[in-house]
Amino acid sequence: MQYGNILGSNIFNILLILGISAMITPITYSISYNNQILILVIGTILLALFPFIGAKNKMTKTNGFAYLILYAIYMAGLFIK
Repeated sequence: MQYGNILGSNIFNILLILGISAMITPITYSISYNNQILILVIGTILLALFPFIGAKNKMTKTNGFAYLILYAIYMAGLFIK
């Protein structure tokens, strides 16, 4: 699996899709989006670092479990607010 494809797709979705959507209909910005952006940046950085931590060039079960736990915490945070 190519991590460059995953990171490139993430960046492509953020910049192109969001840009085209804003051109069609202006997007109102809310301060609450800052938390979403922070979580997106942390997730992207973790995805970029995981191949270099532990087993080289592999996404291990431990890494997958870490992402699953972070996702569960994120979803719980959305419902608790």
